[in-house]
Amino acid sequence: MSLQFFCILCLINLFSLAIVSIIMLFYLKKNEVQARNSVIDDLKQQEKKMESVLDEISNVAVRLYGDIEHKEKELERMVNEVKEKCAFLNRQQDNSISHNSTTFPNQRVGSDKENNPIHSEHESIQEKVYTLSDQGFNILEIAKMVSKQKGEIELILNLRKVHTKSHEYSSQ
Repeated sequence: MSLQFFCILCLINLFSLAIVSIIMLFYLKKNEVQARNSVIDDLKQQEKKMESVLDEISNVAVRLYGDIEHKEKELERMVNEVKEKCAFLNRQQDNSISHNSTTFPNQRVGSDKENNPIHSEHESIQEKVYTLSDQGFNILEIAKMVSKQKGEIELILNLRKVHTKSHEYSSQ
């Protein structure tokens, strides 16, 4: 009986060892699955964070694109304004060159008004306004060129009309 008992004991040990091995493999597999699931969960969380960052980047890009479009339109407006001012200055320069030797309305050679700084400054502004008006510039353009208010330019031009009409009546 001892050999049979020994064989049975060996079989029981072998069976116990197999059961323990299976339990350990199951436990290891379970830990491996848990570890893999934990890694997968971490990867999913990282993916969500990356999607959130990408959404933020996308929103910033859209906002920046809108800002760039706005700045581009503003720059185009400014370029057009500069072009208009350059054309205006070129017209002014061309007109001043062509009218450089002309005499201005109400200009008196050698009069007392030329020697008086108050009258000469006043006369030069009037003369500039008259000349610019005769050259076809509008009131706003003239006001900018002589650094005066629009109302003052209108007054000067209206006084010119009144003065011209009074001379017409007196000569009749």
